[in-house]
Parts: sequence; structure tokens; C-alpha cells
Amino acid sequence: MRIAPASVVSFGNALSTRQEQDQKALIKEVRHALGHDDAISVGKIYAAGNPSAEGQDTGVGKINSKETVRMCELLQVYAGANAIKSFPAGQLGSRPAYTSQGYYGSYQRSAMTLGEDNINLFNLTKPEYGSILPKSEAMKMVNSHNAHNVGQNKIDYDNELNRQDPENYPINEPLKVAFKNFKEMKATPELQQLRKEFDAYKVQKEPVDIDDIQTRAALFPTLRKENKLDFFKGFDKDPNIRAQKMPEFEQMKKDHAEEIEFFKFKQFIAEKEVAGAKKELNDKGMDLFVDMAIGFSWAEECMYPDAFLDGNNGNKASLGWGLPVLDVESLTQKDDSPAHKLLKDKTALNLMRADGIRFDVGWSYAKPLFDKGNGMQHLDATSKIIKMFEDTATEIKGKDFDQRKLVYEFDANSTDFDLLRDNKVLQEMKGMVVLTMVEERNDAQNIGWKNTSFLKEQVGLTDDKMLIGTNNHDRESVIECAETPQIREENVGALMRVFNTSDWTLFKDNNNVNENNRKFTLGKFGECFNVKNQFTFYNDVLGRRDKVDTHWKAPVQDEYRCRLERNYEENYHRAVQDGYGLNLMDTYRFIMERRGLDKTMPELFNKVKAYGAYLAEKGGIFTREQADEIEAKEGYKKIG
Repeated sequence: MRIAPASVVSFGNALSTRQEQDQKALIKEVRHALGHDDAISVGKIYAAGNPSAEGQDTGVGKINSKETVRMCELLQVYAGANAIKSFPAGQLGSRPAYTSQGYYGSYQRSAMTLGEDNINLFNLTKPEYGSILPKSEAMKMVNSHNAHNVGQNKIDYDNELNRQDPENYPINEPLKVAFKNFKEMKATPELQQLRKEFDAYKVQKEPVDIDDIQTRAALFPTLRKENKLDFFKGFDKDPNIRAQKMPEFEQMKKDHAEEIEFFKFKQFIAEKEVAGAKKELNDKGMDLFVDMAIGFSWAEECMYPDAFLDGNNGNKASLGWGLPVLDVESLTQKDDSPAHKLLKDKTALNLMRADGIRFDVGWSYAKPLFDKGNGMQHLDATSKIIKMFEDTATEIKGKDFDQRKLVYEFDANSTDFDLLRDNKVLQEMKGMVVLTMVEERNDAQNIGWKNTSFLKEQVGLTDDKMLIGTNNHDRESVIECAETPQIREENVGALMRVFNTSDWTLFKDNNNVNENNRKFTLGKFGECFNVKNQFTFYNDVLGRRDKVDTHWKAPVQDEYRCRLERNYEENYHRAVQDGYGLNLMDTYRFIMERRGLDKTMPELFNKVKAYGAYLAEKGGIFTREQADEIEAKEGYKKIG
């Protein structure tokens, strides 16, 4: 443990546990002053990219771990997050064409089932899981990861998954041991309860038919090996076909009963892991949002062929990302169509796991986009799908559910923003929070878009309809924008419009690179927190340059592999000192000055200013643990 010398204790960066509570209370005061009392503030994380506990690293970060909880706490304290959103959590590797190259893109995951990589093996060694996994079995995965020598800051998916044989993951080996012990060990009260929960889970039919969904997924490897990928063609649409194939389906279930049971067990454990993460966050005052990817996996296209365009598993219909596309016409016309049922079930599953949903390519649900082989087409705008999402949320969560927690992504190019300009989409998304990117660009008419000024003045969006963020998993980080001249200049122009000023020196300094980066970063974060609802990507908060997805500009085996170092908390505070990371209080100081609140609320302003200065001051306190130890020796230090 490194403790700051006494000479720098009066400065510092990291807040103690008590100071963190004070800052969270201060954030509420500031939001009240800005009229943002019921703000939604989402911290976006890549759980697989989080570090693991010392000695427990299997190569993949886990959503249900102390390390992920601490990352979320950091976002709560230092970015004001009251909700956390992680990446899509489905199964990886169903299409060998991708996985054979080492590509494990999060938006290529399955939509209906959870990935085994969500399971924290070391949790299965604990009494609350009946201690069904010996620690030695979990350590085998740690040792194999160490043998791969991939480096601490790179996700080792190949240690847990298998790019050559997607159905035979290495992580299955310890999970088979856990499954055997789950069935055969002498029952402790915890294990007895676990068995009871599993018995109910594996036959669940309502509100979603878990039994059928997971049975199909478990049988898919067999269907593929036997070249029966069209087995379910007509199964969900034609009663005669169902009656004809049902005896064979029932026989397959008997012949592969053990594989089905094991698959359901893994899904049960993965669901408990997500539920455990949700409870940890809820207990700390944060919601869990899930990212509902626009697509389905190739395996799911085979399992539900009648729900997709082309329907013959040829994948001719595509969104441009090689993804199967739902039969959008039947989806919007018939409530009982296979496409409608599949999308409804997908939505319900996500709502059962989380407090809210971020809909990937959300605007396309109001104006569906598809390609039948003759180019991209838009279906006429319809509210049918949006209403189905709302109704499903009410069914799952109850009539008091806050519909603002259904967040629709609007990350598009300037042509697609025409959908906003003429209200073709907004009319159908009335009352919804629209998520967009703050990434300034100019279209052919040299009209700046993707900034809050454009969205308010030209589109007519109010604060209640915007959830604004600086960056996404596949866009330039804030600091990268600051260091790229063209992007920086376009953004500075937008920031001047956003804050209604002609003083460009607020956002850049032509004479000092470090000061230029600090000013730009402050302005970009200021734009987000100047509106009521915002999201922050954890890489931006931490002042990092990492891009999770470069759209294959990087070597394919490096996509979706970036991982945080274990001392990321220390590095965050160093980044704040250098003006790269998010200093929320300095951001609020900037916003309050722009709004004149430094004059009308001087006491609050000075308090905010003091916190911002404390975090920015060069010093040597880099973790909460260090701050707590100093506080225990020297007493509580009030800031401001």
C-alpha cells in the first residue's frame, strides 16, 4: 500500500468514503439548482473489460464481481451515474466465420440467451451457491489464462470460449464439475434452495417460455451437425408442420436430455449472476440498464426462421452488419406473427433482467430499416413497435414503470438525421428519451448536427427527450477529439453555439497543448451535463483513448479486447490532474458560470468550485482506500 507523504496530504485527488457521500449529496444539490432533479445519468461499462481480483483472473472481467461494483461506484461518485449500462450479454461465437478470426463482437451475440462468460467461477465456490465448484477447478482457468500470456490489459476470450468449436467452450469444463456437484452433493440449505430455484426456472413458461427458448438453443449444435438447420421452418407459423415435426422434436429432447439440462443450468447460473449484479447496484442507489442489440445470432435465425426475412437462413437480408433481419412487415402488421412474438420475448427477457433498456439502433424501430437484396429501405413510420415495447414494460415491471427507462439510441449520419428534422421518427417516439452522440459534424448544407444546439433549435427536442453522451464504444474518445485538429475545430464551433458565446478561447488554447486539451474536454463534458439526462462512457470518464470497436481498422483479434488495468482508479485521478478525465465538479462549475449561478447561488457555487479544485490539484492520494487510511489518522477533512 502506497500512502501519500504528509507533505501532500493537504492536496490530493481521491475522496474518502465519507467525502464520497458528501460529493453525492452535492451532486443532488447541483442538479436541483439546474432543474435536473429527476435526471437519468447512465454510466456505460464494458464488464468483460473490467479487471479481476488478484489471483482470480480467468481473462474476462465479470459483471458480478467486487471489481465491477467498485468501477460502478467510481462512476456514481465522479460521474454522477444513477444507472449503469453494460454491453450486450448474450452468447458469443455462434458463427465460426467470425470467431475463427478471433472476433468476439458484443453486437454479434445471441439475443435470447446469456453468455457463459457472464459467470464468475469464483462465485460458485461460495456458500451462497452451495460451494458447488472447488476453488481448484476455478484456478485451472486462471492458470490457463496465465499460460496464454496475453497481457493484463487485453481480454482473453479464447481462454473461456473456443473460436474453432463454439459449442465446446473451455469454461464448460469447470461448469460441468459444478453441474455434477449441483446434482450429487449432500444438500446444504443454500444448495437445497438453489435446486428449488432451478427446478422452477427450467420449466418456466410465463411471461416468457424459457423452456422452449433454451431447449432450441441447446439442440442447435445437434441440428447443425445433422444438417437440419431448417428443422424449425414453418414450426411457428403452420400448425400442420408443427404437428408433423413435433414427434421428432420430442424424441430429440429425450435423446439429448442431459445436454439440455446442462445448458439450462448454465443459463440459470448466468441469470443469477446478472441478478446479483443488479441487486448490488440497486442497493447502492443505481439502476441496471441492459443494451438490447438490434440483431440476433445466426443460430437464432436457424431456430426461428419464420421470424426473419428470407427465412431460409441464407442471410440475404441484412442491416449492413451481417445480421439477420426480422420480418419487419409482418412484425408491424400482425401481433401473432413469429417476428412480433420473438421481438416481444426478447424485450421481456431484457426487462426481467434489468431496470431499463438501451435499444441499439433505436430509431429503426420507429422507421424500420431493411434490405431484401435491392438496397436499404425504410418501412413507413409506425408506432406499433414502440407501443409494444411500452406495453411489455408495463406487463413485466408494472403500471408505475418509468417509460423514460426505455432509451432509444440515435447514432446516425447526417442523412439519417433528416428523419428527425421532419419529425417522421419523433412523432412515433413521443415522450421517449432520445439517445444521440455528441460528435459534431457538418452535412452538405454545412449545418452542424449531433450537438445539443441543433437538437433543440432545429429538431425541437427538449431536455426531457434527450440523453446526451460524449462517446460510444466505437467513436472517438473526448481526448482523441481534442487531439485531432479537424474534429476539434468542428466541435469548438458547436460548443460556441451550445453555450451561446463568441468566445472560442473558452474551449481551446492555441498556445498551450495541455491547456487546449483541458478546455476542450471541459467543454465537451459541459455540453452533456448542461442537459438533464446524459450518459458517460467509462473510457471517457477515465481519460483513456481506447476504442472498444474500431470497425476492423485494428487487427480483428484486437476488437472488443481492451481491458482496464488494475490500478485504473489511480490512473483516473492522474488523468483528472492532467485535464483529460472527467472532473464532474469542475464541469458543474463551468456550467454554473455559463448560467450565471455563480452570482445567484454563490454559496453552492463556491462549494462546487472547491471540490473541483481539490480533485484537480496535483497530489498523491489515488484510491479511496488511501484516503480512508489518511482520514483515520488525521480526521475528516471537509472540502469547501
